[in-house]
Amino acid sequence: TAALGAMSEVRVAPAGEAPARAQAALAASGLRGYAIRASIESLVEDAAGVRVKVSVVVSTYPDEAMRAILRGSAALPGGRGTGDAQAVVEAALRSALRRLDGALQAADARAAAP
Repeated sequence: TAALGAMSEVRVAPAGEAPARAQAALAASGLRGYAIRASIESLVEDAAGVRVKVSVVVSTYPDEAMRAILRGSAALPGGRGTGDAQAVVEAALRSALRRLDGALQAADARAAAP
């Protein structure tokens, strides 16, 4: 959340925001709302280092209609421990989110097609 909230084009909704309030805020600001849910598909720490695969589901907000599924991965050869694992998870998430704009554009194009 902090990394997304730091992006100038992103506004993070308040926790527990009611759908009607979210829709009103989005309409007033001219923004579109998306919910982003990420999960770790695999995290392997062995003699070779740390490897992570993640998936990110992007849906509209507040109505939660799925728009895209993104996947990302990262590795740190020789990495060990919680700090390295966290850094690799964050890198995998950045890897997935690099494709966010293109995925949303493709979803919009599919929705607009007859």
